[in-house]
Amino acid sequence: MAMVTKSITRPGVYSSGIPAQENARWHRQVVRLRQLDDIAERLKNLETRLQEK
Repeated sequence: MAMVTKSITRPGVYSSGIPAQENARWHRQVVRLRQLDDIAERLKNLETRLQEK
């Protein structure tokens, strides 16, 4: 499902999102979202280590 907020002027494949976005961009964002938990855990560990010093 996507929300189209303006005219799509370039041909191509679009994917879900608000607003609708090109498929390749959407795939990159999904990959980043899947990495967020790991990144958040690593950041938490780094902050803990910095506070211990």
